[in-house]
Amino acid sequence: MPSISESRGRTLLYKGAGTIILLLVVLIVFFKRQSSDDPIQPVFEWTTPHNPASVITNGIDRLAVMENFNGLDTLIADQCFAPVKLNPTQFQSERQYQLASQFMDDMIQYTETEKLKAFIDAAKQIIGATQGEINQSALAHFSSFAGSRPILESNGDQEVLRATYQIANQRLQQLASLEQIKLVRDMTEQGLLEQLQRSGIEITLPDIKLTQPNQILRYWELTSTRYLIAQTGNPVTSQFIQSKFKVEYRPIYINAINAVIDPVQKRFESVALLAVDPGSEESGLKLRESPDGNLALMEFKGALPRAKLYSDWQDEVDTENIREILFSPGFVPQIQVVIREENIPTPQRPAFTVKLPPVQIVALDDQQVIIKISAVDHNTVLLLNSTYDPKWQVTVSGESTKLLHANLDACAIYLKASAIERTLVLQK
Repeated sequence: MPSISESRGRTLLYKGAGTIILLLVVLIVFFKRQSSDDPIQPVFEWTTPHNPASVITNGIDRLAVMENFNGLDTLIADQCFAPVKLNPTQFQSERQYQLASQFMDDMIQYTETEKLKAFIDAAKQIIGATQGEINQSALAHFSSFAGSRPILESNGDQEVLRATYQIANQRLQQLASLEQIKLVRDMTEQGLLEQLQRSGIEITLPDIKLTQPNQILRYWELTSTRYLIAQTGNPVTSQFIQSKFKVEYRPIYINAINAVIDPVQKRFESVALLAVDPGSEESGLKLRESPDGNLALMEFKGALPRAKLYSDWQDEVDTENIREILFSPGFVPQIQVVIREENIPTPQRPAFTVKLPPVQIVALDDQQVIIKISAVDHNTVLLLNSTYDPKWQVTVSGESTKLLHANLDACAIYLKASAIERTLVLQK
């Protein structure tokens, strides 16, 4: 296993594990100390006042934690670091193939990076020593590890050692990624989402009925979930992903997300890498922008705007059929909205959705929404991706109008043609 324990890669992995342990301690201490009476501090901290990523704090676009959606982060990591597929034709002899296969089975027994790194270090001592230099205590120590027998029985066969290097390294990277994902999961369990909500960020919670990646992507589209928190990977992860998924942009974990769950449209972009401020237990939870961060804030370009005008809609759709329509491959959320009401006037120019101007959100919270709408010479429907509640009172330029139930559980308002700008207000 000549290069399995290169000092640079080993150092990176040790640093990564140490950082994860530190962050977990910080988070546990912080969330235990915090009381409901403590003043709420902004969660995100940017390197510059007008950092593009600071848009997440505008209270308009929603945020989700990728791992919370049917373990999607884990699925991506496992696909990137799936066990090496061995083929007997790759080896010169059946014995070589059998030894490599046994080693593969042994590596699956390792579930923690620390234990696997300990095995790798022990293997380095044995493989690097000549026959006469092998220390018996070191040999006994090495023999106690899963994976030692195939290496010892190979008698220094370079073909077998190269295979064991590839297998062990891939398993190590898989475990490192899973530990980073565990950090995100632990943060969620310790109260990260509640802290983000108190700081003014709307959180998208999972729909347990949705299990497939394409369904989850559509769900994020429909709910205006533009930002996601996921693991970042690490330098070794990035190098591996670059070799496996050929891309023209930066070889960071984001490449794998596009490659595994959105390979056609590639709608994920990295916004910022984040680290937990070690002083969080004193000053309030901070996710601070850092090039060495363990977390990634990503933008999903497919998310609908929080408020959007449509020239085309389907109405009179009952509850039983609406999910079938919304999650069908032929439905395009960007050009059509589904209304759960009857007797909505017919669209006058159904092909014009793509030509409609964007709306301006002036205010948006759980008690009031104010939206400016430009003049439009045909009827439209405004979709507002806030949870439908019949308690909302709606006016358009001072005149009362009806609130409609749209898409999964959003609000909509039918609008007649108008030659002037209008102000739409929702209040409770």
